[in-house]
Amino acid sequence: MKVLIVSPFIDPQAVGEPRWCYDLAVALTQRHDCTILSQRPVNRDFGLADLFPGVATHEAPAWPVHKLPRRLNALLKPNYLRFYRFARAWLGEPENRLGIACAHHFGPLGMRYPTPLHDAGIPYVFGPLGGSLQLPPGLTGRPTREPWYYRLRDFDAMRFRHDPLLRASYANAAVLVGVAGYVRDLLPDLPLRRFETFSEIAAKPPREGLDAIVAARKGRAAPIRFLCVSRLIFTKGVQYALRALAARRDALPDWRLDVLGDGIYRPELERLSADLGLADKVVFHGHVVRQMVDDYYRDADAFLFPTVREPSGAVLFEAISWGLPVVTVDYGGPGTHADASFAIKASVESEGRLIAEIGDAIEALARSPELRERLGAGAVSAAQSRFGMDAMADFYGRLYRDIAA
Repeated sequence: MKVLIVSPFIDPQAVGEPRWCYDLAVALTQRHDCTILSQRPVNRDFGLADLFPGVATHEAPAWPVHKLPRRLNALLKPNYLRFYRFARAWLGEPENRLGIACAHHFGPLGMRYPTPLHDAGIPYVFGPLGGSLQLPPGLTGRPTREPWYYRLRDFDAMRFRHDPLLRASYANAAVLVGVAGYVRDLLPDLPLRRFETFSEIAAKPPREGLDAIVAARKGRAAPIRFLCVSRLIFTKGVQYALRALAARRDALPDWRLDVLGDGIYRPELERLSADLGLADKVVFHGHVVRQMVDDYYRDADAFLFPTVREPSGAVLFEAISWGLPVVTVDYGGPGTHADASFAIKASVESEGRLIAEIGDAIEALARSPELRERLGAGAVSAAQSRFGMDAMADFYGRLYRDIAA
C-alpha cells in the first residue's frame, strides 16, 4: 500500500514538533511504501533525502525566521504558508497522485492549520491535532502573565466555526485524530466522518535496566524525591503543587522537589516557595541539558504534572518511560491519557479542590513505597505497550487499511 505522508516540519535535531514528526515518519516509512511531502529543515546541512534514503521525498524551501521570538514563531509558523502552497501545487499534478492508496497529514499539532489534502481526492488521516484548549471553568480569570501573542489562540474557536479551509480539512478527513477527547468537543457543529484519539508523543523507555531502576526506588533512603519538568508559566500549575506541599508539610516524611525548566513565571514561583516556607525543600534548577534531565528522571520517586491547560503532555510520556508514578490533573491531554494504572488525577473543579487533591496524592505516594512501586510498574507497562512507537505505528497502520479499503 502506497501512503503519502504530508508533514511540513521534520527534523531529528530539533525538539518538540519537528522531532516527534521525524520519529513518526521513520516508523511509518519502515512499514509502508511512503512518499513524503515536507519542507527542508531550517538551518541544517541535510535534506529529506538524507534522512530517508530510498524513500521518495519532495521538499519545499523555507523562509529564514531568525528575527521572530522563538515562541511567536512556534505559534504562528509562518513557513507553513510556504509549505501549503508547495503541497497544493504538487497535489495538483495528477501523475503525482497515481497509485496512492491513502495519505496522512501530521504536524503541526495546532488545529489552526488547514491541510492541503482537503480536496485532493485521496482519503486521508489528519492528525494528531490538539491545542486551542481553554482554562478549566473553575480556574478562569486568573492572571497568566503570558506574552500578548498567546492570546491569538482566543480566535481559534471563531475560525473553527467560520474558516472554510479549516472546516473542509476536518470534515473531509476520512479519520480525524485528536491528541485527546476535547478536540472533538472543539468542533461540535462539524459532521466528522470518524474521530480517534492518540497522543503525538511516543514513550521511549531506556533500552536496558528499567525494571532494576524501578525496583531500586522502593528501598531507597529518604528524602522522597518529587520531580517537576516544565516551562514555568502560570498554566503549568507548579504553584498548585507548591501550595499542596506546603499544606501537607508536617504530614509528609522527609521530601524534596526538583523543578526543572525556566520561564517568565519563575521569579513569582520562587517567591511563593519562600513565602510558603519551602525554600529548604524546593530547588529551581532552571534550564537543564537533556542528558541531565534523564538523570533526574532516573533518580526521582514520583512525577508532579499539575498543568491546567495541557493539550497532550510530552513530559507525561517521558516520566512513564522512566517508570515514575504521576500526579496530574483530570483535564486536557493528561485527563485522556493518564489512568489509575500509573497516575493519580486531581479535579480542576475549583482551585481549592485541585490543591487538596494534589496534596492527597502527594501524601499517599510519600507514605506508601508499595503504592509507588505499583504505579511505577504500571507506568513501565503503559510506556512499553500502549504508548510506545510500535503501538503508534500499529494504530496508524490500521487506519490506513480501513480508509484504503
